[in-house]
Amino acid sequence: MPQANVTLNVQAEAVGIAWDIVATVRVEDPAGSGNWRLAQGGEVLVKCIEYHWGILPDKLLTEVNTSAQGKAFFMYSILQLSTDEIYLIEAHHNTSGSTDGLKIRLNDDGTFDILEAYKP
Repeated sequence: MPQANVTLNVQAEAVGIAWDIVATVRVEDPAGSGNWRLAQGGEVLVKCIEYHWGILPDKLLTEVNTSAQGKAFFMYSILQLSTDEIYLIEAHHNTSGSTDGLKIRLNDDGTFDILEAYKP
């Protein structure tokens, strides 16, 4: 059993015609204790992946470690995210190996949908 569990919360914001995604990561430490805290800087690796429905291999767009505030930022200017595309946001605890993931879709109207939570 991992020494710590991770959980992921994603917020996406339309900025004009662009998108910024902010993932907030919480860690249950120790695992099973019910004691949740924000991830520390560099504690969790968060990946943004373009999803291809199993037709093509999924494409890793970028990966960043959590900030001191437990957040990972994915900016449109770097990734050039598109609406009506599916993205996977995955959190990987660097020590315990615990993972969490969300599949999201960015919509033309500036909203986004969480399609499912999953364990990578």
